[in-house]
Amino acid sequence: NRDEIYVRSTDCDRTLMSAEANLAGMYPPAGSQVWNPSIPWQPIPVHTVPLAEEQVLRYPPENCPRYKELRKETLSSANFKKLIKPYEAFLKNISILSGYEEDTLINRGKVWMIYDAFICEEIGR
Repeated sequence: NRDEIYVRSTDCDRTLMSAEANLAGMYPPAGSQVWNPSIPWQPIPVHTVPLAEEQVLRYPPENCPRYKELRKETLSSANFKKLIKPYEAFLKNISILSGYEEDTLINRGKVWMIYDAFICEEIGR
């Protein structure tokens, strides 16, 4: 039933595959929807918007002044600095190994990109 769900994803392979995998698990075919008994899957559309036009799912929001204000406030807060203090040696090491300056790792969010790569590598083992 096409009125039951509308799926939107960013136009990136990783997020499109995640959407498709979730849909396969949530909506297995039944009855006349089964087109191949060996493949318990049915096609369900996943909609995207070109990245340049994405306003809903893009992160971080590039053109949001409030986001930028809150991010700057957070990164300069005493609480954030206190939370990150125990990880200074780790971040220094990641900086050396990745080639990113420590400031870029934290203030530009590159540490999360590197962390994501580590997670993907660990899962793939």
